[in-house]
Amino acid sequence: SIKKYGSVLLIGNGILCIFSCYKESINGFSAYWYFGIFSYLLCLTIYDLKFKELPDWLHIEVLLFYIGLWIAGKQEIRIQESGVVTIILAVVFGVLFLLKKEALGIGDMKLLLICSMYVGSFCFGILFRGMIVAFFVSLLLLLSKKATAKTELPFVPFLLLGALMM
Repeated sequence: SIKKYGSVLLIGNGILCIFSCYKESINGFSAYWYFGIFSYLLCLTIYDLKFKELPDWLHIEVLLFYIGLWIAGKQEIRIQESGVVTIILAVVFGVLFLLKKEALGIGDMKLLLICSMYVGSFCFGILFRGMIVAFFVSLLLLLSKKATAKTELPFVPFLLLGALMM
């Protein structure tokens, strides 16, 4: 129900807000910068777990928010860095999609490109950490016979964990 998901988002974003302030005290980037990426990934995690897809409208809203941050001069990452990282990931994921379409969904690619615009080279760390967590969870599921090699897992929850480990 909407009430249930609203409560999860409210509590989850509250926890992420506190965690963002903690990360600011350690790493120096502002808490709203951390909260922006954490909240985006939390919302998409819930949506991905429920519907197994990622909505374009949410990507567009977040993209407009990030552009607003750049215009206001509040973006922590230089636009040149974000642009280079976004182009690199677009080429890599484009080739991957052409070679093996079922490896990664279009929604996941859009998500990673928007993340790369927002966090720049940190996106490589998020992606790497997320893939490591996904590997170990997949391995556990395979060993416990709760999944097969053909089982599709939503990728966004692993990216959220990767971002939280930044």
